[in-house]
Amino acid sequence: MNRKIGWALIALIVALMGALSVSAQDGATGFMTEDYGFVRFAHTAVDVGPIDIYQGDETTPLVADLEYGESTDLFTLLVTDVPFVVRAAGSAPDSEPLTALDFGVPSNYTALIAAVGLDATQSFLLEPLNVIRTDIDGVSRVRLVNFVSGASTYSVKGSAFADDFGRDLGFIGIADADVASGASTFEVVDADGNTLKTIEGLEFMPNMHYSVLLVGDANDGSTIDALVIETPRETTRVQFINESATPYDIFIRATDTLLTTLEGGATSEFIDLPTGAYTFLVKALGAGSDSQDLAGVALQLYPGRDLVMRLRGTDALELVVESESLTEMSMMEAEATATPSA
Repeated sequence: MNRKIGWALIALIVALMGALSVSAQDGATGFMTEDYGFVRFAHTAVDVGPIDIYQGDETTPLVADLEYGESTDLFTLLVTDVPFVVRAAGSAPDSEPLTALDFGVPSNYTALIAAVGLDATQSFLLEPLNVIRTDIDGVSRVRLVNFVSGASTYSVKGSAFADDFGRDLGFIGIADADVASGASTFEVVDADGNTLKTIEGLEFMPNMHYSVLLVGDANDGSTIDALVIETPRETTRVQFINESATPYDIFIRATDTLLTTLEGGATSEFIDLPTGAYTFLVKALGAGSDSQDLAGVALQLYPGRDLVMRLRGTDALELVVESESLTEMSMMEAEATATPSA
């Protein structure tokens, strides 16, 4: 469901950073280590109308007209400790807030911030959830959260889970599981064993992270639903430029081939890698993993970045970290990506 998304306080323009020569002995960790975090928003408060979400005292909403059952894509935001502030959609930026959250934007952290609770019971608030997007070896990670405000508890059964997965979850109760990728069905069950909602056609993909948010009114079982939000694992893109006339092979650590035959004068495509610590090694073409390292660099790769490295020199070959910037995807404006199931 498409909506207007307000002009964000998104850090969209990141200049390419000056060249930095790095050798294997330098133990360098890259450039942009503490500049950005990643945040998405969801509206799960069933009796609260559309909302605008601001950062601090800004006069333009970060998210405009977010309706119940909607979520945004990930925003890439500058690290800050200013609060998020919620107002009724379309109200003045200096009007009385509905609620606020002193959470800020942590560095290299992914958060799902949900508008939860009920206006009727004066329990409306913003609730942050950590979204762990590390590499998960080809399985799917599912986090189930009960955002149905009230005293009722709910369980979820599904073909991808053992029976009673997420059993008797109270308000803001959480259950996590890593499951085999593939098709699945959810059944949302109340404390008396009644099936309130069956959700079919779910397809869990490898290395994807799913936030399954139970929503609705605890006083009306027919309103119970689930908002399924998909988030990809954290990745960094790397590119190699060979300034020499000699072709080389590029390895990760001593044994894992990343790129074979980087010809002299050639530029590789960007390569997606799971975010984390890496050692990149340059070896003679076809010499194999047991051969001498001709150059190398140890780096911590951070999410949502493009990293460019150059191979320079003849007698003293160097692998030079040239630049780091936000990926094009990280710089895009957020869009609505999920609604309750049909």
